[in-house]
Amino acid sequence: MDTWDELKLAKLGEPFSDRQIAACCRAVYGGAAWPGKNPGFGVVVAMSQGNEDDASSYEICLLDQCESFDMPSLIRACMELDKRWQPQVWFAPENGAAAEFQDELNENAERPLDLAPTDLVDVDPLYPYILGTLKGLLAERDRKLFLKDSRIVGYLSQIEAGEIAELELGAFPAIEALAFAVIELLRDAKVPALSQTHTSDGPALRNEREFDHLLKPGATDPGPDYDTDFADEDI
Repeated sequence: MDTWDELKLAKLGEPFSDRQIAACCRAVYGGAAWPGKNPGFGVVVAMSQGNEDDASSYEICLLDQCESFDMPSLIRACMELDKRWQPQVWFAPENGAAAEFQDELNENAERPLDLAPTDLVDVDPLYPYILGTLKGLLAERDRKLFLKDSRIVGYLSQIEAGEIAELELGAFPAIEALAFAVIELLRDAKVPALSQTHTSDGPALRNEREFDHLLKPGATDPGPDYDTDFADEDI
């Protein structure tokens, strides 16, 4: 039984034991991005054991996600994901309001949530880099990142090529949270994000449907209504 293949093909939030995760994953990371023009988002991703002598052998899959326009609700949902998956580290942009809510919610928490800052927020412009990296990992011929039926797929499909350089932090928190977790994971595992699947030549996206190959059976575009938080069973 290949547990990693089961993990990467399982539904989002499907439970796996600590033993199974430890057996098939090199690391589990969390990422969060605060509400902006779209709802705030939290993700938990896992990297396969892979082969240290072969950088192309590593794969990453999304394990779980949460989403909310309300910052305290988002932090609570991330705390639930933290309890369920116990990632080694969480990455998120520094934010004063989020820090205050986090401190308040951590006071009586069984497992306090610890969010590490990411220097990715200092990349300017941000979106050409994170979209270019994600595009490479999602390449159809040699995919290294598996998003399952995540709402992130729908957000990726909304972006038009002409607006990429103008997008700022907070434009698409779902994409940002994913990028923070994935890129920091690749950095810490010393796996080059770009050389696996594509070169940096040319624009990050050719057109606004660059990620259409993800919209197949098993992937969903959530449509225009993003105002509703995930139901408790989806967090």
